Amino acid sequence: MDLNVSGITNQQIFAFIVLMAVCIIQLTFFIVSRKYLFNPERTATPSRERFQSMQFLKMKLYGFLMMGIIPYLFFSTIMISPVANDPAISVFWRIPSHILLILPILIIIMNFFVASKEDFHARIPQMRITEWGIPNLIISIGGWGIYLLGYEYLFRGLFLSSWVEAFGPITAIAVNVFFYSLFHIPNGTKEAVGAIPFGIILCLLTIQMGSFLPAFLLHWLLSVSAEIFSIHHHPDMQFNLKKLHVWKDIS
Repeated sequence: MDLNVSGITNQQIFAFIVLMAVCIIQLTFFIVSRKYLFNPERTATPSRERFQSMQFLKMKLYGFLMMGIIPYLFFSTIMISPVANDPAISVFWRIPSHILLILPILIIIMNFFVASKEDFHARIPQMRITEWGIPNLIISIGGWGIYLLGYEYLFRGLFLSSWVEAFGPITAIAVNVFFYSLFHIPNGTKEAVGAIPFGIILCLLTIQMGSFLPAFLLHWLLSVSAEIFSIHHHPDMQFNLKKLHVWKDIS
């Protein structure tokens, strides 16, 4: 670690500023989304299905604004190099190429079985729609894509990169995964624990590839496949690909 005479470098100061920003953004998003944007129990609308879709889109777009656009505009004035393919990560820490190729398949298989459990159905899919048509699937897939693009920019693009520069990859991964898991606690203990190995994979993938985009794509696959398989297994939901309207009060 390259320290200056005062005992702390500008990169380390910046890394802690980013960490504080991440905590503030996550806390703000949690409060606003739970209190104002996403309340599945409300039905004061001509169509519950319409309300679910609008709430979902508002929450995902708000997340993209808070975690993607605002941090980018704020921190883009400060020179930040992207996460590089860091030679400090030994061969042991790298994800082997054959594992990288089968990771998406493993995620899909895992989600197929996990999504069959009742406790999973209580949370996923986020839109509580009984009949899923193509427009509903487009909203779900697109909404998750927009949201996770901002999310991964914040966590693996900005947060991880600043800490890799300041403290090296091992410390950066440990701190990143700790807070990544911490912010999943409101979703339940299982999800918080599961976020630890998945967070490590996303961090290693980001550093190894030199970009947060592979982590975004993998995270997107995880979320979308979880939604699709949960709909498939849910006793009160079904696919209807002939359904071409977004919600029932609009044909």
